[in-house]
Amino acid sequence: MNDKMKYKDSLILWDIDGTLLHSADLGAKYFRDAVAECCSLAGDPEIISFAGQTDWIIGRKYLQLYSQKKEAPIIEHEIMILLENYSRRFLSDYINANGPEAYPNALKAVQWIAEQGITQGILTGNIEQIAHAKLNRFGFSKYLKIGAFSTGESNRSEIAHAAKKLFSQQANSHCLVIGDTVNDVLAAQAIDAKCVILGHLFPEQAFSSNPPTAFLPNLVDFGAFQDTIMRLLC
Repeated sequence: MNDKMKYKDSLILWDIDGTLLHSADLGAKYFRDAVAECCSLAGDPEIISFAGQTDWIIGRKYLQLYSQKKEAPIIEHEIMILLENYSRRFLSDYINANGPEAYPNALKAVQWIAEQGITQGILTGNIEQIAHAKLNRFGFSKYLKIGAFSTGESNRSEIAHAAKKLFSQQANSHCLVIGDTVNDVLAAQAIDAKCVILGHLFPEQAFSSNPPTAFLPNLVDFGAFQDTIMRLLC
């Protein structure tokens, strides 16, 4: 059996931010600018944590903080308006903005997985058009076209279920999530998948309560990454 046949029933789901690339806080800037406009703020909104969160949930948190209708519940339509404003700002500026970078060997990793015949897809808290803009800029879109994204009130675990279902016909034997936050570990657990955490943003100690299957500090030691993937998919 050649290697491609060996892995034909395997699935790898990639997170984007903090895993494949970083956007130099531009996403947070565009989001805060959208909040300031939609909520008619005189100054900048405070910074909240984006790590491991979905765009939809971030939008809801900001509206809960700054909506002019303090007594009324936040409704879906308001979140959609905020996310449309955020998307417009992001898509008009991101492609040429300074700062965003793919992590060393990230594209090489995605290419190598494709060469092994392993099915791979996207598992992200980004809304779909934002995710594709990030992947397009750094050449990942050739290999990562399909996946599950932030829609409605879905949390990361629900998005993981949606992603796995998308690929249920192609790959259902071994599933592996590659991410960078505790929420990626929890998403993997929700679909009975293994999880590799890349420590681009958080040290291994940050995962003591929810340890991943494997932790790699980054992708610089590419041999270690290859060995880890092959071991976990056997």
